[in-house]
Amino acid sequence: MVDYWTYDSKKETGYVGLKNQGATCYMNSLLQTLYHIPYFRKAVYHMPTTENDMPSGSIPLALQSLFYKLQYSDNSVATKELTKSFGWDTYDSFMQHDVQELNRVLCEKLEDKMKVMNLVELL
Repeated sequence: MVDYWTYDSKKETGYVGLKNQGATCYMNSLLQTLYHIPYFRKAVYHMPTTENDMPSGSIPLALQSLFYKLQYSDNSVATKELTKSFGWDTYDSFMQHDVQELNRVLCEKLEDKMKVMNLVELL
């Protein structure tokens, strides 16, 4: 039997997961899928951000931060910065949203930022 309180996912699998903020399992599945697409992850890391960007107000910066934590953290990663960048409050995190709609909106926001540096061709 696995003791989930002491289970070390990073040690056992090489990966960490995402924390569920309430009803965000659909979003976590999408984010982990996108993270595991090498070209997508590379494009996210190369998106331009400025020193004035704050993760809670910038979807690209919040996603870069989330992907970085997924890559280097030893523990499961929170998605709160990213959901704040969507303009969601705690109530929104406890509502089930449509994953296809989230993917469409997320990709549109990222595409706008990627056009600045012709990163769209990476995808």
